[in-house]
Amino acid sequence: MNESKLQKLYQELCPTSVFIGVLDTPLFQAFANYINAKDGYEKLRAYGAFVACIYQNGGNLSRYVQKAV
Repeated sequence: MNESKLQKLYQELCPTSVFIGVLDTPLFQAFANYINAKDGYEKLRAYGAFVACIYQNGGNLSRYVQKAV
């Protein structure tokens, strides 16, 4: 998924009431940090933290979202 699609996904999730509690989880905070990071080193660090969170939570983002919702 390219950067603009991720940005659009994030913007669509934020106001959705079903996802409000999910957006406060550490994994989605890491996702938000990645989406909102500037280019370069900050973006790479944020991506690494996001991927680490995915693996710390079972390694399957889809399953994590299903359980969280």
